[in-house]
Amino acid sequence: NNLEVNRLKSDFEKITQDKSFKKALDLYEMGEIHETIDCLTKLISLYPNNLTLYIYRSLCYLNNKEYEPSKEDMMKAIQICPFYSHFKSSKSGYMKKGGNYNRMRKKRWLLLKGNFIYYYQDEKEVIPKGFIPLYKCVVRQ
Repeated sequence: NNLEVNRLKSDFEKITQDKSFKKALDLYEMGEIHETIDCLTKLISLYPNNLTLYIYRSLCYLNNKEYEPSKEDMMKAIQICPFYSHFKSSKSGYMKKGGNYNRMRKKRWLLLKGNFIYYYQDEKEVIPKGFIPLYKCVVRQ
């Protein structure tokens, strides 16, 4: 696990120094989401196992309301690093969650990290059952 964490840190440091990645961040800041996605896609072709690139592109797709590609990128990020969602999560705890098709409420362990809630069968699991993007969500009681 420590080797994996060190590899992820090294990959993150390398990519954040890459000029194309910096360009992608600048494009994102200017609101050029399609161009940012194109730039990140080119970087992914060069670094296909870089967790950071998939997460950033997933957020761009999410920002652009392209939910399926966002989900695919986040699932790829989870494949690259199954314990990513456990890494520095903001909040965690049990909740009852209902699905789109199956409205039965199931008890799930949830982790809040960034713009996503990851959900698990229980707190011992490492790989999430899924995730919920929180882009432009409304909180209700």
